[in-house]
Amino acid sequence: MSAFEKARKNMVECQVMPNKVTDERILNAMLKIPREEFVPKSEQSHAYLDEDICLGGNRFLEEPVILARMIEIAKLQEDDLVLDIGSTTGYSSAILSEIVATVVSVEKDKKLLELSEQKLRELDICNVAIMESELINGYQEQAPYDVIFIHGAVSIIPKEILNQLAENGRLVAVLVSQDNLDRNTGLGRIVLVEKEEKDFKYTDICDVSTPVLEGFSENKKFVF
Repeated sequence: MSAFEKARKNMVECQVMPNKVTDERILNAMLKIPREEFVPKSEQSHAYLDEDICLGGNRFLEEPVILARMIEIAKLQEDDLVLDIGSTTGYSSAILSEIVATVVSVEKDKKLLELSEQKLRELDICNVAIMESELINGYQEQAPYDVIFIHGAVSIIPKEILNQLAENGRLVAVLVSQDNLDRNTGLGRIVLVEKEEKDFKYTDICDVSTPVLEGFSENKKFVF
């Protein structure tokens, strides 16, 4: 077993599993997908630490526990169509690809998008479609989605994205106050949004801290 494989196993057993993640599909996906391949070479030694990893341009790969908790909360089904917003280098989409039928991965940063395409191709992952788009717009062309993830702390969930949910669809994001967002502090809570008969039910799950995702603030259009 290589050093990275050992680190990956420790990440799952010592970070992810003790934090209420019990879905074997998530655990197996995290054991399989090499997180070190989705971070800069200078950061590979930190790939399995319980921390966010800077990708440049004020973008981050969220810590493994937060990603795992978000996926667990969504209660994914094998035939789900998932929209993965702010997927950066593609790690989250790679994990999701092991669990669901199809992932639409949305990224606006061309450098990150190209890296994502490269890494998913190298891993022979064929059920992820990578799209270039402003993150706040989601990706209407493939809607409706059974599940939507937003990666990074936001103070609003735009109506345009909520409207891309299918009936009985679920959206998972980290919501923060506008004050925290203004201070670039991603201290907030994981929220599950469920669409029921064209209405949206919000449920607070747990407190977390994750880097802010720029562009999702209360002074933007499409505020719900």
